[in-house]
Amino acid sequence: KYIHLLYQPVLEKQVQILAYKRIMQQAITNVDAVLFIDADEFITHESMNNGDEAKLLKQLLSQKNVGMIGINWRTFGSSGHEFYNDKPVVERFTECSGGLESSTNSFLKSATRISLSQYTGPHKSDVWPEFSRINTQGEKSLILLPLMKKDCLSR
Repeated sequence: KYIHLLYQPVLEKQVQILAYKRIMQQAITNVDAVLFIDADEFITHESMNNGDEAKLLKQLLSQKNVGMIGINWRTFGSSGHEFYNDKPVVERFTECSGGLESSTNSFLKSATRISLSQYTGPHKSDVWPEFSRINTQGEKSLILLPLMKKDCLSR
C-alpha cells in the first residue's frame, strides 16, 4: 500500500501509453494486479461506503480463474455547474452520459492480474484463454453493457 511516483517527460505524442508501458515494466515482477486510473477518475462502489470498491476488487481478483475485471466507465460532464463550489465531487457531479460513447476506449477500465495477461491495457486486457474476464458482478463477460443515463443520477 504505497504510491510510487514515476517521472514521465513529454517525449512523444502518445506519452500516456508510454507511461503505461513503463509502469508495466516495473510492475511485472512486483505487483499481482494493476488498474490504471487517471487523476480525474474515481472508483466508487454502489454502497458509497469508502473502501467497499477495494474489497470487491480484491475478492474478485482472488478467484483463481479470474484474469481481468471490467469496470464500467461513466463519463461525467459539468452537471450544469458554471462556477466552483466546495461540495464533494460525488455530490456535485451526478449527471453522466448514457448509451455507448463514441470513443472506443471510454467503455471500461480493467483491473488485471498481470501474470494471467497476454496484454495489459488501461481499458481492456487480453488474458490467457484458460482465464476469465468478468464484470463487477462476477459474471463472465466478453462485452460489457454500457450504463444507462438513469443509472447516473444521484440517489
